[in-house]
Amino acid sequence: MRDVALRHGVRGWVRNREDGAVEALVQGEDAQVTRLLDWAKVGPPGAEVTSFERHPLEGFPPQTGFRVLVEGWRAGAAKR
Repeated sequence: MRDVALRHGVRGWVRNREDGAVEALVQGEDAQVTRLLDWAKVGPPGAEVTSFERHPLEGFPPQTGFRVLVEGWRAGAAKR
C-alpha cells in the first residue's frame, strides 16, 4: 500500500493489526484517495480482501509522507 500511496501522492500510514485486518489513515485529494482505496479493495497480488470499510475522519492532523507502522506484532512473529 505504501508504494501505491506514494505513486498517487497520498499521505498517511498503514498497519497490519493482530486480528489480520489492515488499517490505514489516508489523506490527499479526493481523486488520489479514491484511486488508492480502489486498489485497497483488491489488494496486492496474493492478498485476500474479504471486506472493506471506509470511515471518513475530520480534523485529523495533516500527515507527511506515507509510513508503514510496525507495532503490536504477535509474540514470535518476525518484525519488519
